Amino acid sequence: MVGIAADPPQLRLTGSLDRERNSSYELTLVAMDGGRPPRSAEMSVHVNVDDVNDHRPVFNHAEYIVEVPEDIAIGM
Repeated sequence: MVGIAADPPQLRLTGSLDRERNSSYELTLVAMDGGRPPRSAEMSVHVNVDDVNDHRPVFNHAEYIVEVPEDIAIGM
């Protein structure tokens, strides 16, 4: 789901996230150098997933016809 591109380092999604499945993720990023001995550091990243309306509305009919009187009270 996640890939890292270098120069400058960026964390990128390789797929979509679905808030209905997971509303957040906790990632641990580890950076390592090529030295001898190798050194490393890590940090936690908390990602909150925003919700978008990814479910289309479903209608039972292709067309609905209604009549609304011009003097109808608000909320009726």
